[in-house]
Amino acid sequence: MSGDPSSLIDSGRLPAWHVLRGKTAFQQLFQHGQVIPARLVTMRYLKLPDRPLDKRVGFIAGRKIGKAAQRNKVKRFMREAYRTNKDQLAELLKQKQFGLHFVFIARNASASYQGYLKDCTYLMRKLQQTLLDQTLKE
Repeated sequence: MSGDPSSLIDSGRLPAWHVLRGKTAFQQLFQHGQVIPARLVTMRYLKLPDRPLDKRVGFIAGRKIGKAAQRNKVKRFMREAYRTNKDQLAELLKQKQFGLHFVFIARNASASYQGYLKDCTYLMRKLQQTLLDQTLKE
């Protein structure tokens, strides 16, 4: 794979600039963010009105999920489920001019990809609706 950014878009990979990184970013998210729960996955998000178009996502699978191979598998499931649903938020963020940091946190490792896909789709729809409701109140 080449270093050309267009090849990343064509391959369906999540670009590096789109991934939430850094201790302070995660600390802010956990201290000031809001939670949306689901059966297998919990989402925590933080709306950033001062940083328009800054959308970053993270994926967490703690040690209670299992050993490293199982945690990596669960994170791959969540990444793919997000990748297939990420367009739901793109238009909303462009229209409303605010940034968003959010993280998917695995709660259970005993499910298949379909279970994670279902929960991540639900969480993305719920986040979209919550953000729309918040912007209408402002």
